[in-house]
Amino acid sequence: MKRLQLTTLMALAVAGSTLIETQAEADTIRYRQSGDWTATAPLDSGPGWQNQSAVPGLDDLGRLNWGNNTVTVTTVEQIGQLQIAVDEPGNLVIANGGSLSTKSGSGQNGRLIVGNNDAEQELGTLLVQAGGEVNTDDILFTGLGTNGQTTIEGTANVGSHLWAGWNTGVTGTIVVNDGGILNVTGMIGLNWQDNGAVGLLNINDGGVVNLDQIHASGNSIQGTSLLTIAGTGMLTKTGNFTTVIQDNYVNTGKIVGEGGTELQVAYDSNNDITTVTLVPEPSSLAFIGLGGLALMRRRRSS
Repeated sequence: MKRLQLTTLMALAVAGSTLIETQAEADTIRYRQSGDWTATAPLDSGPGWQNQSAVPGLDDLGRLNWGNNTVTVTTVEQIGQLQIAVDEPGNLVIANGGSLSTKSGSGQNGRLIVGNNDAEQELGTLLVQAGGEVNTDDILFTGLGTNGQTTIEGTANVGSHLWAGWNTGVTGTIVVNDGGILNVTGMIGLNWQDNGAVGLLNINDGGVVNLDQIHASGNSIQGTSLLTIAGTGMLTKTGNFTTVIQDNYVNTGKIVGEGGTELQVAYDSNNDITTVTLVPEPSSLAFIGLGGLALMRRRRSS
């Protein structure tokens, strides 16, 4: 009886060890070549998640770094953490109807990193097309250890901080184009560490960036980093931050209008929102008075 118990315990120990090894091997999964997010490459051939029979999940870290490959999301997907450009360049496209969420709590931190490290100074890129959506539980890095570019034409929701340009010498660029909406719950930082990195945020005509936080002393934009607003692009901040934004960002040249166009910082007390826009031309005043802020509010809640 004792011999049977011992044999059973040894078998369970071996099974448990095998399970732990399998989980450890599955924690970091690389996408092979270019293709759709749902593709798998269990035999290590063709496009798909390398040596996997299923797409990565909430307890996995995914990497897009196969010789400048491009992976496209057309479905609704979740993953624990994603790194784009690790030693080699990589690209992610979230297409119309596609959604990708990075979730924390299952052994991963819920971060999305565009330009992770040492990608031969090539870009890691993220493109959220119109009708596409990306959501992060934690930080969205653009340009962490190598150059990165995030382009938003759909919707991006950042559950924690937004950092662009992190390590010395790295440039992180975020572009919000017409129809693009970027919502940030945590702090924003363009070269947050003030160490020679560069963070650029361009809010182009028709783009909207909604912030819950910005550093009151001006530290959210440092060095040669810049936030540029063009056309009908709009920056919003919850609460009355008109003095902070005007004195510590606009007057210091950290937030600028494209081509030197004058900016207008205003507070909407009805909605408790500070807005930053270009000073409108006379023909645009009617639009703002009749529906501009209503449009902004609708975009923020989407």
